[in-house]
Amino acid sequence: MNGHWDFVENDPILENFDFEEIEKDIFKNCTLKSPGGHGNRHTYGGLLCAQSLAAADKTVPSEFNCHSFNCNFILAADSNLPVTYHVKRLFDGRSFATRFVECVQEDKIKFAAIISYHGPEAQAIEHQSDMPSVPKPGDCEDFDTAWAFLQAWLPVHRRTHYDDMDFNDPDRPRVFQTMEMRCADSREFFTTRNRTAKHYFWVRYRFPLVDDWKTHILTLLYISDNNNNLMVFNAHTRSITNILSDGFRPSMTYSLNHTIYFHGRPFNANEWMLIELESTNAAHGRGLARGRIWNEQGELIASCSQEVVVRNKESKTSKL
Repeated sequence: MNGHWDFVENDPILENFDFEEIEKDIFKNCTLKSPGGHGNRHTYGGLLCAQSLAAADKTVPSEFNCHSFNCNFILAADSNLPVTYHVKRLFDGRSFATRFVECVQEDKIKFAAIISYHGPEAQAIEHQSDMPSVPKPGDCEDFDTAWAFLQAWLPVHRRTHYDDMDFNDPDRPRVFQTMEMRCADSREFFTTRNRTAKHYFWVRYRFPLVDDWKTHILTLLYISDNNNNLMVFNAHTRSITNILSDGFRPSMTYSLNHTIYFHGRPFNANEWMLIELESTNAAHGRGLARGRIWNEQGELIASCSQEVVVRNKESKTSKL
């Protein structure tokens, strides 16, 4: 397999990182397998992010690593079509390098990212935000247990749609096949109406990764696109099941952009990482989610933000 993303053979997204360089700095990928499963043609945004970074990684010195990644989701990418990544070398310096990447399908730009790299540099100053005090992963509920709670909490007429939700099902959405998640505050997360609430998730990549720094950066980028949309509209519903609250019932949430900063501290994406997410604003049809990520040792390893478009499903009366 070409590229820095190295997986074991049974990893369900392994084939998504088999690139062919068809021209200088132009990389073709024959598959963009959707993590949605069940015939979903749309592509998980984190996969586009990770693929674009993997392509850009091929154009920088091996000692340079991504420290800043900012992208815009322009059009929905079709998981059934090949994709081409066009990398532009905007800057190459002694300490920093900058790349611009366009994701192209059928001659249309679906996604664009600007990526900044930093080479080795001596430490000058250091500080970080402390990791919040939350239950350890072993003391937290997995998503199956959390869904069981949600089933019991929901009114009977709302339960049937979620009866078959099983996060251990091999046919479940591929994004859940690749990462293991545990809610540190599942009761609060599934039922909150606190608009300023912060929520905490322990997450790790399920499949063994090689001991390569770029591989773990790519993996965390892939993971970081998950759950941001939920944070924006969860503050305005009684639960993530979109139960009507205050006249709001989301009909569409679509990521507009995603930014992540890697702080250079070591982490292993196969080990538990704590993600703190909150929505700091929603107005004019857009919402903003913001996150911080620590390793289990309490070191802040990344910070991220995502803006989403939010639209309301017209509904005159509540069924509750």
